[in-house]
Amino acid sequence: MVNTSNPETFDEHPSCCSRRGFLNGVMGAGLAGGLGSLFDLASAQEGSGQEGPIFVLIHQAGGNDSLNTVVPYDTDQSEFYYTARPNLGLHHSEVLPLDDGIGLHPSLVQLKNLWDSGELAIVNGVGYENPQLSHFKNIDIWASGSTEALAESGWLGRFFDHQCSGDECDGSFVGIEAVERSSLNFRGKNLLSSLTMKSPALFKFQSDLGSSLVPEGFDDALSMTWLREMSQRQPADHHLVLDYVRASLDVALQGASSVEKMLEASDLSRPVGDFPNSAIGGDLANIASYINGGATASTYFAVQGGYDTHHNQYVTDSAGRPLRGRHSVLLADFDEAIGAFAREMKRQGQWHRVLLMSYSEFSRKIPENGNHGTDHGAAGSIFLAGGALESGFFGEMPKLIEDQRIMNHSMAPVVDFRQVYRTVLERWFHIPSQSVESILRIPEQSHQSLGFLKA
Repeated sequence: MVNTSNPETFDEHPSCCSRRGFLNGVMGAGLAGGLGSLFDLASAQEGSGQEGPIFVLIHQAGGNDSLNTVVPYDTDQSEFYYTARPNLGLHHSEVLPLDDGIGLHPSLVQLKNLWDSGELAIVNGVGYENPQLSHFKNIDIWASGSTEALAESGWLGRFFDHQCSGDECDGSFVGIEAVERSSLNFRGKNLLSSLTMKSPALFKFQSDLGSSLVPEGFDDALSMTWLREMSQRQPADHHLVLDYVRASLDVALQGASSVEKMLEASDLSRPVGDFPNSAIGGDLANIASYINGGATASTYFAVQGGYDTHHNQYVTDSAGRPLRGRHSVLLADFDEAIGAFAREMKRQGQWHRVLLMSYSEFSRKIPENGNHGTDHGAAGSIFLAGGALESGFFGEMPKLIEDQRIMNHSMAPVVDFRQVYRTVLERWFHIPSQSVESILRIPEQSHQSLGFLKA
């Protein structure tokens, strides 16, 4: 169920059809949740990830109001914007101007600085044909990179599979998810492809639900011994599920020492400074420390929740303007975290290796509703930041006039989200076009790359 009462508690859709999901379902909270994360511990291998490209993906969960984030305050669509949002619309003097009569929400000061320095790209009108307006369906569609009804793998998981063979995975293409449970984004065939770890402080023998995997009173050394003995026991009769659990536990234990070394190095290189004291601030600070500690991962994933703003999206200030409230607070937190991360990457000398991208599963409708909020919509904008991208606008702002709207006053998509994915795989990770088409399951020569990265 979607929880909108707390900006940090938007729940991701739990998939039940993978091997991990099956084990989580049949084994209960005690052991399976922990193995769901432990399965991924063998990802930190030696490789070239310390030198190659880094991709940081952030999901703004809940459906960010793109139209009040990237604002057409002085374009041929402005009349329709202000008519549809008599209370919520942001005035000329309030937005942070970019180019072509488009500006940013006033909370996005750090992103404006990145724009001014040529380190921010904005892709407008991103979505897909015949869009869904369900959180869960859209989360799966964006995570899988497919509009098919049943998503069994993620677009990045298939990318990892492409880079891995057998039980060996090239360390430069390993992912770390700063989430509590492994997501569909990273799900693939190879168990060695990703590490799920919300926080280094939680890298202990714990399940996702907080219960211990080992008997009470065991210290770390004894716990490791106990788990190794469990993985090595060979019963007389084979059982499909238990055999899989033992094999997966063995894989996890093989990689645990590598993860611990990474965390030790990361702890010594923990960034100090101005990361906000919030979930997304902590996640990006952790990711920065992994990079500085020499982690071999090339791909990171984090979530900032709370964007399902049907109610109380804004609160008027003393002048009666909608410059306060939930959406403003979320964007300010997001902005401060991105700004701190960019500064830390520059301090480390890594910013040229980093491509950061944020997306939301959908945007909001063009008109405000009667509850100081907005309802589920379709197309929206994507932010990309880094030291080696092409700054500017890509795609185009959707038309806001009523006869150009879709699905009861939503913005129509102009750019398919898989064009963004293709650009990342083809121009950032330099994957051949045919392989990209296979990973994204798109027809040949379709969904062409965009210009925010050089060919």
